[in-house]
Amino acid sequence: MCSGFPPASRFSKYWNGSHGMFKRIAMLAIAMGLFGAIAAHADATIPSKDIANARDNALLKRYEGSFIMSYEKLAFTDFKVPLSKLEKAGNDRRDRMNNQVFKPKEEIEIEGARTRIAYLLPAERSPLEVLRNYQDVVKAAGGEVLYACKGEECGGDPERSSDGGGDGYVTVQAFQLKDDLYCKALNERTVALVHIVEPKPREQKMVVVKADEMARSIGATGRIALYGIFFDTAKADLKPESNPTLAEIAGLLNADPKLAVLIVGHTDNQGAFDYNLDLSRRRAEAVVKTLAANFRVEPRRLRAAGVGMMAPAASNDAEDGRAKNRRVEVVKLN
Repeated sequence: MCSGFPPASRFSKYWNGSHGMFKRIAMLAIAMGLFGAIAAHADATIPSKDIANARDNALLKRYEGSFIMSYEKLAFTDFKVPLSKLEKAGNDRRDRMNNQVFKPKEEIEIEGARTRIAYLLPAERSPLEVLRNYQDVVKAAGGEVLYACKGEECGGDPERSSDGGGDGYVTVQAFQLKDDLYCKALNERTVALVHIVEPKPREQKMVVVKADEMARSIGATGRIALYGIFFDTAKADLKPESNPTLAEIAGLLNADPKLAVLIVGHTDNQGAFDYNLDLSRRRAEAVVKTLAANFRVEPRRLRAAGVGMMAPAASNDAEDGRAKNRRVEVVKLN
């Protein structure tokens, strides 16, 4: 069966798009042009049902006759909704796959539960027709178009920018498959990629580890794993909610003037090895810099290191395990 979803490198330029507001739900609808083959074999058949364990999100129904080809749901993550065309980022910036980075000048960054669904549309349905149907849903609820673009005006690659009621943001990207080599059964069929993000606070499951508990763990094992230090996805800038844990690290060092420590950054296995190694190092350096600048810890007592994905605390096969691997560890140095 032709299933799965292609990597970002297989996308071509946008065809058409619009961004509408659906009551308290924002929708970005973008139709993209043809892109290369999806992973499949030449005699693949057309899907006739949803993949296992996939379902519609309650905030947005599917186009009639569609089937789910790809499905992912995360309890908490971040997502950027572009409000203007994508443009090349300065200084020839590259992503983890060495692609040119494209970013919109205007965007909204949302944190919350995210559902990602790729639908295969019925035969002879164009991306534009799919977009118009989603726009009809928005307009029927009293919404308005906030952003629209067409063809080259949209610019860039959408993957490079970036259940229940209440606030939510929805992006819809509709495009045609073009494959005369591997997956002929789906050639020129339309796919709609839907992201639904429901903003909500992150669950505070990782309590702040107190300085005395850090001291006991370091005394017994030489290290302590901390989950109260937060960064935006793929960034090394500390978020303000990291301050309670940073204060406890400072308290640990103030209580033992002879103690020196390594601040070690860890990542999950999502992304390239070298990219994660560099990201973990930059995150550790950000912690060291902030401890010295804002918490009056002597820089000579701190050293930063990053090991990327090399020392997992759990399996990376599921999100709960990957969350345990994204951490900062304090390791006794002297």
